[in-house]
Amino acid sequence: MKRRLFRSGSVESRGFVFEYDHLDKLKHFASRFDLDPVLAFTVCIADDCIIHLFIIRVVDIEANLKKVEHGHRFLFSPKHLETTISLPYVDYSFWADEQITPDLFPEQQSKPLSGNL
Repeated sequence: MKRRLFRSGSVESRGFVFEYDHLDKLKHFASRFDLDPVLAFTVCIADDCIIHLFIIRVVDIEANLKKVEHGHRFLFSPKHLETTISLPYVDYSFWADEQITPDLFPEQQSKPLSGNL
């Protein structure tokens, strides 16, 4: 799994490079268990109050995403998001306006556990 956080006011480009080295490590691990290597990529964008989740097989990353110097480029800016999520090899989910606050677990419920469970 890879993750990317864009804090409030961030002006960074909304793109990411899946580096060759990381993909090779994932393929090596998956091969040890006879699995199909899959990458889950989570993007949290504070200004939009959205968490994006992209799931892509490594074989599809290598076959379809543009190669750049150190890996494969993945775009998810507002300009590219619709195109990216419509790709047949990209599984996509999102959570919008989700918040976890201190009120989620009232103090009386968050006491340490004691004794046997």
